[in-house]
Amino acid sequence: MNTAIEQYIRELSDLLCCDKATKQQFLSKFQQTLEDFEAEQENSPISYSDLVSEFDTPRATADAFLSQLDISHVQPAMRTTNKKKLFWASLCVIAILFLVGLSLYRVYLNKLADEGYFEPPVYHLTPAEARTFDPDEYFNDK
Repeated sequence: MNTAIEQYIRELSDLLCCDKATKQQFLSKFQQTLEDFEAEQENSPISYSDLVSEFDTPRATADAFLSQLDISHVQPAMRTTNKKKLFWASLCVIAILFLVGLSLYRVYLNKLADEGYFEPPVYHLTPAEARTFDPDEYFNDK
């Protein structure tokens, strides 16, 4: 298939907001129309500008098709698209808040360590001492 036809169909597919079955049916018929148009042309292959001059822009074609559809074909796809956008936006916000919270927590711990309020325990044990090490005994002595 011609790359100009592929580009036109891809752009048209991105612009169509209807249920999947209706979209696939329309795209397959329209792709056949574009391929028939290419076969009729004597100077093959055709360019994207030839398709636009003959069939109008993909946006205009999508608008014309969607204006003929019943609203019941368009609404479910719009709801799904809005739900997907809301999901990804929420996920991004949660991830950003998590990273900001984590970095603030690390700053807080560093500040406590710098001011002497917090000192992580450091153990210097030989392998023999490590086998017999009892943390309760160590912390009760101090």
